[in-house]
Amino acid sequence: MRIFLDESGDLGFTQKSSKYFVIGLLIAKNEKQIENCVKRTRNTKLKRKLRDVPELKFNKSDDAVRKYLLGCISSKDIEIHGIILKKHRVYDYLKDHRNKIYNYITGFLMDKIVTSPEERQLVVILDKFLSKESREDYNQYIKGKLSEFIKKTVKIEVEHKDSVSERCLQAVDFIAGAIFNKYERNDDRYYAIIEPKIKTIKELFK
Repeated sequence: MRIFLDESGDLGFTQKSSKYFVIGLLIAKNEKQIENCVKRTRNTKLKRKLRDVPELKFNKSDDAVRKYLLGCISSKDIEIHGIILKKHRVYDYLKDHRNKIYNYITGFLMDKIVTSPEERQLVVILDKFLSKESREDYNQYIKGKLSEFIKKTVKIEVEHKDSVSERCLQAVDFIAGAIFNKYERNDDRYYAIIEPKIKTIKELFK
């Protein structure tokens, strides 16, 4: 079993920073279908001169691309979870420890993972953006969280991958973007597309 994570918003605390920080989680029954959605979106919705861009990103895509890809993803057998952080409620002493905040938030998502009885491996995949030291800290934290409720017979791995080569990470980027757009901008047109596939949404510090 493989699960994909990506975030939207930022963990800054200045006047220019976002009000919310979102992490989206994607589980796909058939990852190939999701990869094909990303490929089809690139081939049919991007102008020819843009088809060589390294990857699809929600924040850099127009309305048509966003709706098409999210619609394609949502037509497949998938499961979506999301967590939303209201940043103004974060304790002051934590604001200088962004990696700790990121780990803490992700940990809340981990208890949503349910493995089947025959599952032997669980792989958490996220974009490679953390430093080497932060990655090691993150891996240890997430494995510890998962081991609290995942069977000991399930091998837990965490992979930090380049989203350019991992299309499912590009897909979950759009999912996180859709959730973020609803909370940050009060615009739910993209959220409405994926809503039928959302299993849980948790708001921290309501």
